[in-house]
Formats: sequence, C-alpha cells, structure tokens
Amino acid sequence: MASTSDIPATSHFSILFTDLLLEIVSYCNLEALLHLRASARLWAVLVAEHEQSRPSFTTVVGALPKLASQVKLHCSATPSVGFLFSANGSGPAKLTEALSALPSSCQVIGGGSPYPFTGHGKVFTQAGGRDGDAVLSLLSLFEAHAHVFMVNNGDLDAAEKLLTGGRSVVRENILGLVPTIDYKMFIIIPGQCAEHVEFLLQALQEGHPRAAIIGGVFSRNVFCWKDGMFQTPGGAAKNKGIVGMALWGNVPLQAVVSRGVVPRCPALKVADWKYDRNVEAISVKSVYQPASRAAAASSAATATITENPYTIFQEMGVDNMYVGLQIESPSLESGAAGVGDGGGGGETRITAHAPYELPSFEFALSQEGDIELLLSFANASQLPPANAQLAIRFFELTRLAAQAHVQSKLRAVAAELGQNKEKVLGALLFSCNGRGPRRFMDTAHSNFDALMFMSHFPDTPLSGIYAMGEIGPQATYVDDDEEGMEERGVAVASDKEEVEQRGSILRNSQSGSCALQGFTAVFALLVTPQRSTASSPLLMVLNTEGLAVAVQRVLEHRGIGGFGGKGSGAVKSGGGGGNVNGTPGAVQKA
Repeated sequence: MASTSDIPATSHFSILFTDLLLEIVSYCNLEALLHLRASARLWAVLVAEHEQSRPSFTTVVGALPKLASQVKLHCSATPSVGFLFSANGSGPAKLTEALSALPSSCQVIGGGSPYPFTGHGKVFTQAGGRDGDAVLSLLSLFEAHAHVFMVNNGDLDAAEKLLTGGRSVVRENILGLVPTIDYKMFIIIPGQCAEHVEFLLQALQEGHPRAAIIGGVFSRNVFCWKDGMFQTPGGAAKNKGIVGMALWGNVPLQAVVSRGVVPRCPALKVADWKYDRNVEAISVKSVYQPASRAAAASSAATATITENPYTIFQEMGVDNMYVGLQIESPSLESGAAGVGDGGGGGETRITAHAPYELPSFEFALSQEGDIELLLSFANASQLPPANAQLAIRFFELTRLAAQAHVQSKLRAVAAELGQNKEKVLGALLFSCNGRGPRRFMDTAHSNFDALMFMSHFPDTPLSGIYAMGEIGPQATYVDDDEEGMEERGVAVASDKEEVEQRGSILRNSQSGSCALQGFTAVFALLVTPQRSTASSPLLMVLNTEGLAVAVQRVLEHRGIGGFGGKGSGAVKSGGGGGNVNGTPGAVQKA
C-alpha cells in the first residue's frame, strides 16, 4: 500500500477520510505536530487546517531550562505570541536558552516580578518555589496579527517636548504603528525605572481611542524576543525602558478592571470646572450637595451652598481615599461653549448608572490662591462637553470592598459570556502587589483575584504577576441605587454583606481611558475567536481541488500553523528593522 507521501498530487480525498485524519491530528501535542508536518505534504495540510480552526492558549510553569520540553508536551498548536514572567529576574543567557526552543516566528514579551503565578481548574501555582521560577503563556491565533516594540529611556524625550504632533511621532516613528490599522489591544510592560510611561499611554490611547491598553510595571528586567533575538531596553542599564505588543485582527480580547471602593459621602455636584491643559487635568474649585427629591418638590426655596472640595476631604479623616468623577450628559437644548470651561450651561440629562471614574487626583493652589481639586484627564479628545454637569464623590478603599467587587465583577462577566454562548480561551492578570501575598489582602486572602477568576472560569488557563502599578482602562464605580442613597443622605458599607449587595460596577468590560493606576486588578480575557468566512477551510480545498492546490494554499499563507519555517507563526509580525505585512520597523536596539 502506498504511503500518503506517494499519493498523486491530483488525487482528491473523501470527506470521511480527511475528517478521520484530522481527528487524529486533534489529539497531538506540539512535538507530534512537528513530526507530522515534516513527514508528508498531506499531514502538513491537515496540521495547518487544525491550527487554523482551533486557536489555543497554553500556560506552563517550571524552571527556565525545562520550559521548552513542557511547551512541546502541552501546546496543541504552533505558538505565535507569548508572555514570560520570571520570578528570579533571570539573565539574558538563561532567557535566550529557554526562548530559543520556540518557533522562530514566535514573539514574546515579559520580565521579572515577585510571585508570578498561574491557575487552571482547581490548581493554583506560584512560581519562585519548588514548582519552578517562570510562567510562560503561549497563544496561537490564526486570524490575528502582532507587532512587538521596545522603547529605551530617552527615546521619548524629544517627542514629549513638542508642542504639537509629539504623540503621533511616538506612535508612527518610535513604535512603528500604522495609522490605518485598527489595533484592538496593547500589552505594555514598563520596567521599574522606565520614564515617560504615562506619555506613552496617552499617545497610544489618543491614536486608538477604542483600543484596550493593559499591562503592569515590572520590578525586574523587562525584555522582548523577536525574530530569534533577545532584546532588553536600556542595555547595560537594565530595566530602563518599556516593551510592548500591539494586537489587531480577529482578537476578541476583553479588558476587565476591578478596584473595590465604598462611598463616604453623597454625590456632590460641581459648581464650576475647567480643563487645565498645562497639567492635563480637570480643575474643580467648588461643589454643592443637590437637594433631595422631597426638598426639590416642596415650594420652599433653599439657597445652594457651595464648598471647597478640600474642606470636605479634610473632614473625612480617612486613609486610602479616592475621588470619583461622574459625567452627566447635557440635554439637546444645552448649548456648548467649547472645551475648556464647564459647569452650569443649561439642563442636564442624568445617564442611568453613569459610572464614577476613579482617576488620580491632587489638591493644589491655583493662580488665584484658591485650593483646587485636580482630576487627571490626559486624553483631551475624550473631554466632556463644556456644558456637561459633573459630580464628584469621595470613596474609601477597603479590603472587603476589593474582595467583594472582583467577585461580583467576574460573576457578571461570566454570566454575560454565558448568555452570548462565548468561552474564554485564556487570560492574563496584572494585579497590584498590594493585593498580593502578605500585603493589603492579608495572608488569609492571598491571591484572591486569581482564585476568584478560577472559581468563575474553572476551565480557563490564567497567568499573571503582581505589579508595581497597573495599566488598564480607568477603574470605575457605579452604585446600583444612586437615587435611594441620595435620599438617605449617605450610605456607608460597613460589612461584607452590604458591600456585596451594593458595591458593584455595571460596566463588565472596558476600553479607552487608559491610565497607570494603583490597587487594581486588570484582567485581559481572550474570548475564543470565531473563524471568519473569509478564511477558506483547507479541508474543502483538499477534498475538492486536490492535495497540490491545498499545499499551495499553505505556502501562500506561510503564517498558517507554523508551516514553512521562519516567519511561519500564525500571528504575523512587524518591526525589527524591516517591513512585514505593511508594518514599518520599530524595535529600538539597546
């Protein structure tokens, strides 16, 4: 009997025959797939079809020298991109040795940080102990694209000083991004000594307002692996720079951000506000408490008494305080006076459950000598209309609120995905080191964020680190019963039961409004992508047009399933000194 390699190129195959062979392929790990791909043209086509139709997210943990063997054992497809989190800050030699075993087209970013972890099912593993010192997550996404970049300290100095166009210079000239591409997500990993991080985030969000930008500040050496080369920003001056990855195409990623706060005062309307471009912040000098519905309905007129927000802040006398900013949509009758001045300006229409964003804030002396509240709002393109009515509220960060909130948030996300009949393929988690072991959450609640994810997504692999600052869409707060709270004057959640019932955020996933923030848990959930109709299944070609045509299709799409050697990863890359898929070179060599 002739072997499959001896089958004439013009022969066609029955659907039953090819389906049976494809079923065999589906049980193979990466090592077996590599052998099959090299054995015969028919197997090469079947492996490519398998990897096109079955995206994968695989996480392995262990000592760096042993990661390569684990990848071959556990991966079910050729990896395209990856994320490596190391516990001991291993040097370039060990990292290069481990990464060299990956396909040459696989792009990886990562760094060192205390307590990297992974979880799947009921098994939670924290690297750095007897289980190994590194966590490696690998993705195979056929209809997605990736671009890895690196920024050294000093690369952004000149761009930040430009009065106009500096952010576009960052995106196009330094990062090598293409203005016409609709990037879906950016993963940003700054080193502990990285400079201009917030400026970089502003540049990315301004150019791609709908993109979700996530990541975290690593305490040890950050790096990128691209085209078989290990690169770290700063060269000998380690950890002085930023690495990142841009993703676009069929990448159904969802960003979920949780902090967990409880209100310590009723909503306060802002009497007047303006946008200060010099400090990129909304300036608030006076606020007032709106009358309750009962008082507003009575005939007795009451004068509005305004107060300086700093006075109210001092009266709170509470540590771990945050300020929430709520934007009420202006009515159609309200005239706009232009960005830069606000407050008043006509009637407003209150958006139901409008979220309070929790930006960074500070109190400062204005030029007139008054104390003003400055709320960070770096993206001027997303400023509220000049006649919008703003409200602020003071919140306290508590352990119970943080735990209850991440639990309710993940529960809502899981329910929403279940209703849509969608499944999460894998997830990354960047959690504040203050939420980690032996910190704010206390030893009895170590790794709470990861464990909550595992309880709501038991079949989904997760990997993550505890960061020194988290990057993600701005944390928000929405009260389920805003009107009832205003009528009661103030509501303070004093125990876990009340927090669980009332402290919830209704925005299940977020994008835009990226910020470098603290004490948050930022999840990146990769929803299993559905194959587009534009992607012609290779089995159909094989069964109707023959093996020769199917092989030609594979060769035309060298990115399919790793077929074809160098440049074969399912995610196509740009940068690194050349043009690939229209993406200009971008990686800055140290």
